[in-house]
Amino acid sequence: MTNALLEDNTPPENVDTVEAVFTPNENGTGYTSIVWDGLLSEENEEYRIYRHGEYFNSTNDPYAQLIATVSEQADTDNDGSFVFHYNIPYNTYGDFVYCVVVVDQYGAYNSDISSSSCDIVDEDSDENWVKEPTNVKAEFIGNSTTRVTWTDQAGVEGERYHIWRGAWRVQGPEFVANASLIWMGSVSDGVEQFDVTLPSGIRSTNTHYFVTSEAL
Repeated sequence: MTNALLEDNTPPENVDTVEAVFTPNENGTGYTSIVWDGLLSEENEEYRIYRHGEYFNSTNDPYAQLIATVSEQADTDNDGSFVFHYNIPYNTYGDFVYCVVVVDQYGAYNSDISSSSCDIVDEDSDENWVKEPTNVKAEFIGNSTTRVTWTDQAGVEGERYHIWRGAWRVQGPEFVANASLIWMGSVSDGVEQFDVTLPSGIRSTNTHYFVTSEAL
């Protein structure tokens, strides 16, 4: 042999710069960005990202979810840093732990996970979620009818919408059913429209309409 042979069945070193940052969306979802520095001591390695609702220290944990595998080639700008964005599902709430495990080019890795390879993040996908109907509008369309329309709230199913009529713009603490606001009717989710039939002889310029939702 003219050249030396590399024999390597030792697991690579641990990643020790993992950071997880959660960003909520406005529709009941969000994403967590997992950021870490790659290992300069390895070539053609890959990084496996695990997620768990509790602290864990082994890839063999049955509740540790492998959510992604990132290759060394993902570092397109060659600055040694990596980022992966994980889209979390609707109505996620709680602390979650993300860990990054290095697998070398021969497939060797350490199944025991160092705490320095992990980070915990608080994920609340409802943080920026508008938990009520939006874009409420009312239009008198003639024939003793006012049409109320709105946009269903996102992220839930099976809710009902109640339509109310008032003589002023009632604020939250002022709401008293059938006192400050009068109930006009209800519809199921997905309808986004209700026609209010008015009694004869009405001539008013200060009427307000409100739409509230009731969960399944």
